[in-house]
Amino acid sequence: MKTLGKRLTLALTILSLSFVIVTMSIFIGISYIADFHSLKRSAMINSATAAKLISDNLDCIKKSTFGAAKLAGSISEDLSLQEKIAILDNILTCENIKEIGLVDRDGNGYKVAKDNGIINQTDLKNNEYFSAYKNGEYFLSAPYSNGYEFVILSAAPIYKDNKIAGFIYIIEDVSHLNEYITNINKEMGGYSFVVSKGNRLHFHPNEEIVVKGAGLFEEIEKNSVNGENSVTAKIISGQAGTAIYRNKSNLKVLTAYSPVDNYPELIFASAMDLRIFYNQQIEKASVFIIFGFLIMLLVFIAISYISRTVSDPIKKISSRLSRLAAGDLDSPVQKLNTYEEFRTIQAALASTISWIKQLDKSREIFNIITEGSAETVFTVDVGADSLSVDAGDWFVTTGKPVPTSYTDLGHLYIDIIHPDDLDGFRNLFGNLRRIKNESRDFVSIDFRIKLQNGDYTWFRGSETYLRYKDGQIYKVVGRIVKIHEQRLREIDLEKESKNDRFTGVYNKAAFETLATEHFEYNISKYSNALIIIDIDNLKLINDSMGHLVGDEAIRMIARAIKDLFTGNDIIGRIGGDEFAVLIKEMTSQKVIELKLESLLRTIKQIGEQINCTHGMGVSIGVAISPKDGNDYKSLYENADKALYIAKKLGKNRYIFYNSSL
Repeated sequence: MKTLGKRLTLALTILSLSFVIVTMSIFIGISYIADFHSLKRSAMINSATAAKLISDNLDCIKKSTFGAAKLAGSISEDLSLQEKIAILDNILTCENIKEIGLVDRDGNGYKVAKDNGIINQTDLKNNEYFSAYKNGEYFLSAPYSNGYEFVILSAAPIYKDNKIAGFIYIIEDVSHLNEYITNINKEMGGYSFVVSKGNRLHFHPNEEIVVKGAGLFEEIEKNSVNGENSVTAKIISGQAGTAIYRNKSNLKVLTAYSPVDNYPELIFASAMDLRIFYNQQIEKASVFIIFGFLIMLLVFIAISYISRTVSDPIKKISSRLSRLAAGDLDSPVQKLNTYEEFRTIQAALASTISWIKQLDKSREIFNIITEGSAETVFTVDVGADSLSVDAGDWFVTTGKPVPTSYTDLGHLYIDIIHPDDLDGFRNLFGNLRRIKNESRDFVSIDFRIKLQNGDYTWFRGSETYLRYKDGQIYKVVGRIVKIHEQRLREIDLEKESKNDRFTGVYNKAAFETLATEHFEYNISKYSNALIIIDIDNLKLINDSMGHLVGDEAIRMIARAIKDLFTGNDIIGRIGGDEFAVLIKEMTSQKVIELKLESLLRTIKQIGEQINCTHGMGVSIGVAISPKDGNDYKSLYENADKALYIAKKLGKNRYIFYNSSL
């Protein structure tokens, strides 16, 4: 007790330190996860927003091109070249359009460019947009530099009288769009770009971005940090997503990608250097740690103060409680000149000791006899082996003479006790030798007795033991209460709660309870065997044939197990695909082997009945007492080890446990 204060201080300090460390770790971890998910979500939102902006701009270019093509198709052939040029020159008044050209079916034509006038063009058949026009398709080039601006070329066929008469192309300045794309995520040390599924770069003309010898997204999959292996598949199917990979400098990069609406060949992607994010997390964690240690310092100061304050009163109270536990009711309780709370405890302790002195032995008999629910109450003087009936007429209703000694109670009623309850009745009533060695203060059993009308009726018998200071029992207070209706209801509920409704065998809790009780309360010359049966490939059957087939297979296997083992054996379902059998009186290992061989054949037939293509079978582990264990827990562990070996050797077999496994 001299070191109580120090020990209390140390214990509370360690406890609070552990709490602070765990709390900080959890908070930092949650904060990191939340921030990282927020970062990915922001990247996805930015990616989708940029892809929508690109789509809107390209749609605008497309509409301008088709509008110009429609206008060109409406120009009369009677107009002079200068009149046609004047009409087209109006289109050039748009701020972003830099050049417009007309080309006939043979690939010849002219273009009108700002500040350059009219320029004739011939033999344009080798251009990409010429082959697109021949097929009546709209053409959109990759952005490129014309030496002054960042531009994009779009071309559309011209129709006259519902026939293709040529095509028109427009070159439009998209420098503003390129600047917007390249600046996204710049504050995170990243960059953005547009790339086609064929790995052709659009916007942000940075050649280092394009991976030489392999597609960009295939390279992301190759160097993925989190095992992302479906980037290419997602892009092909038009999905958006994120991935983390290591770039050529071995730095972690977060990339977010999103398809451009109406342009399935184009994908917007952004890449962010994660070092900035990690540095931000380190700074945040540092603040948390400093704050946590300040809290720890304050807690340590408070603990030291509390420890010094409570140590002395606790020592005095503990000393008096120790003497009280030893039976000392006479020593005074020391006065505590400390806080009101401790003085209250002191007064309560003194009052408790006073009550203990007053109650002593008589209170136990009084409480038991005054319980109004008892039909019959009797007391036994253990030393004289005498029995007296204090209340009730149970002994009269049995048609037997009223016993005058405790020993008579043990044998006068044997012939009217139900055979299944006889052992329990003998163990409880009339056994003076058991009472002298009894460590419990209260014992109760339920039993059935045949009354004079010939019917068995449920009763509950109980005994409460009164002891001297040295622990020796000097008196027994017994009660016998009729509980027939209550017990019948309990039996129905117990049966319902113990059974697995799906298969009709015991559920896991009931099986474990019965098996454990068997080893605790039954001593037999016979060995016991615990068998664990695990259904092979049940998940495959459920996934491929449906859960209805899998459920029917479980029921059929349960019936096969029940048909194979005797009513004296305990059978239970201890898992979704796992059964267990406890053979209470095993005659030989050979008998078990024959049963298990028969079970394997039956399971195979069940697989054939349900047309199972995955190999219906069971893996079985067996442990035998006493060589493999004398209680349920050890037998289960060893049977489970044997089951594991059966699985490892190829399934659909049984293995008996031995110490070499």
